Amino acid sequence: QIEPVWGTRPQVEGDVFRAVLGGSTTRQDPSIAIKSVSGRAVTIKAGTTAGVNRNGIIAFYDNEAKELSGSKHLLGQGTVTEARAYEADVALANDVPQAALEKAQAVLITPGFSSAPVAVGFVTARDPRLAEPAFKRFKDELSAKMMETTGISFVTAPSENALKKQAGLDAAVVSWTFGAFENWAKGRGLDPAKGLKASPKSDEVVYILTDRSDQPLYGMCVLPSDPNAVDTILDAVRKRARQQSLLRLSNDTESPMNGAVEATIWKVTEYERKPDHPGIIVKREEPVKGTHVPFVAGEYYRLHLKNVSKEPVYVNVLALGTSGRIVPLFPVPGETEAMAPGHEEIIPRDDAIKAALPVGVDTFRIIVSDKYTDLSFLRQDAVLRGLKTRAPLEDKSGLGRLFLAGTTRELETSADLPPPDRWGTTMVEVEVLPQVPPRETATRL
Repeated sequence: QIEPVWGTRPQVEGDVFRAVLGGSTTRQDPSIAIKSVSGRAVTIKAGTTAGVNRNGIIAFYDNEAKELSGSKHLLGQGTVTEARAYEADVALANDVPQAALEKAQAVLITPGFSSAPVAVGFVTARDPRLAEPAFKRFKDELSAKMMETTGISFVTAPSENALKKQAGLDAAVVSWTFGAFENWAKGRGLDPAKGLKASPKSDEVVYILTDRSDQPLYGMCVLPSDPNAVDTILDAVRKRARQQSLLRLSNDTESPMNGAVEATIWKVTEYERKPDHPGIIVKREEPVKGTHVPFVAGEYYRLHLKNVSKEPVYVNVLALGTSGRIVPLFPVPGETEAMAPGHEEIIPRDDAIKAALPVGVDTFRIIVSDKYTDLSFLRQDAVLRGLKTRAPLEDKSGLGRLFLAGTTRELETSADLPPPDRWGTTMVEVEVLPQVPPRETATRL
């Protein structure tokens, strides 16, 4: 049984939202808009509903910057002194010209969206199957980069058993043989050598990122000799932290928004395809009871939302994929209207989501409020094994990379902000199961 101090569940690499989101993202890092500037005091247009909390760290980049990471184009950084529902106050640590700051792009750089660090464990005893120089090089680089990265607490222990007794760990870096990892990966439809320069021998030592489940997170392993091994692990740690933060996001007050929107998963039972339509056309579907719904790989489904309250509400839907991605599914870019009482919304409107291998749990986090807010800056890409498509990370400033992609729209701030209790959350999950034996899961016309 997974203990509560360790995350929620193992994750394996997948792309369940490809059919819905293909081609919808951009390659410019998203940012948080600036509301006002007064000396070193800055108010940003994101607050607790977006995971921005007191003592969180905010970096400010030049308006012309395309990539919001590292020291290039960095104007300065500050600490959140007060966070409200839809905005937060930040105290800068250095002087920045007001004209530049008013047009700056703000980004949240604390991995866990809060002041609490992400605790990552490592066993200091060398695996006897790994040569001393290779182990020392990997351990020293891992320790140095973990300790210099903002928002990560690095915990060591002499053995795995000792490490598991540490309270509050979010993840751990442990050694496996490639043969053990290979058997695990193939049983879940994964390519065990993906991201590796060459297929290692069965008894060769690899490192994985894991939790209390003792299974590799994101279906990933690294070779200690790989120059990008530590950067790959850091990438996974940051993305896991953001996903875990959103999974834990809740409003404990007696807010009417907590039950304002009803979310259900509907199974597609009949569909058709047309040459001029990029996805499938749903002809018939039926609701499935529960908030944790199993689907066999190959089945299609959609998310139905209904405003069951007596007032208009604004809804954001974030999809947390098994590959580490965070994808804003709703509202559609450019739409800022509230959902009227009794109104129903179907996601996606003109297509459906296919439950696809490998197996895993995909989560839909729904955030409801009585004011429009833009959460597109929470978007992040999947964990990439081997980091083949990007350069090694540059973390000399301690800021770290954000690994986000998407667009940002200006927030409307003409009206007074609502009280902090005027927002709420709900969540539904889809568990993808293996398809044995292969079969057609819906009638195709």
